[in-house]
Amino acid sequence: RVAARLIAERRSTQFTFAELAREAGCSHGLPHYLFGSKVKMLEALAHELADRVGTHMLVPAVGTATGRDALLAALRAAVGNLEHPNESTTALWVLVGEAIGSSPELQPALADYHASVLARLRSLLEAARDAGDVRADLDTDAYATVVLATIRGLGVLRITNPDTFTPAIATTFIASVERAL
Repeated sequence: RVAARLIAERRSTQFTFAELAREAGCSHGLPHYLFGSKVKMLEALAHELADRVGTHMLVPAVGTATGRDALLAALRAAVGNLEHPNESTTALWVLVGEAIGSSPELQPALADYHASVLARLRSLLEAARDAGDVRADLDTDAYATVVLATIRGLGVLRITNPDTFTPAIATTFIASVERAL
């Protein structure tokens, strides 16, 4: 939890294991003992945050909704998480950005997260298509990828330039998905 807060506040490159230990109130050597390196700690944190924020965020949002309604509920939850990010969400998005740029060693840890979210989106799209709630010719693989890429782009925008992420962007995204279906 302390590492997520430090990443959300300062990015992963802006603190040391010693600072992490001090903030966590543990011995100076404990982070190194537990993880071996900062990269290994970041990989473990990426997995934990992805599990906490990722696909599990979509499940409660769907609730008892089915078909198109379930898909739109999941997307609203994902975008709402960007509009009002908590510490874990912010830390995850920072790690996604760092995996793209300064810390490519994080890519494998985040690839699992992306694959699980993509699978969830694909299954929601397939269920909506099978229920007759969306176009029968919808390529669920391609559209799930487009939706995920858009959410990822919005997440990077939220982290790199938070002032430009407005409620209108979220509303426009959801409306564009509704029109495309």
